[in-house]
Amino acid sequence: RGELVRLREVVAAANKEVDAINDSASAAVAAADKRWEEKTRSDREETQRLREEVRELRSANEAASAHHETANEDAAANAASANEAWEAAHKAEAAHKEIEAANKEMGAANEALGAAN
Repeated sequence: RGELVRLREVVAAANKEVDAINDSASAAVAAADKRWEEKTRSDREETQRLREEVRELRSANEAASAHHETANEDAAANAASANEAWEAAHKAEAAHKEIEAANKEMGAANEALGAAN
């Protein structure tokens, strides 16, 4: 009978140790869960921040592309205007040379007419 009491005490002590181990394991699992939740929340926040940054960069890229396209169109229009101006100046110069040549011919004709009179 004394042996049975001693065995019950041993079992009770072992149960207390198992309970303590379970409590410790439960606390460790709860702490790990909390760290996991915090890490997951942090990762979600970082993902959201990166998505917003990507959206901003895409928007800035689209704006830069539109500006670049407008600048190219403006440059093409300016080049066309400059080409037209050069052509007009070239035509004006040619017309001026024709007028000078005509004036020389008229001057020669007037001299000839004067000599004939």
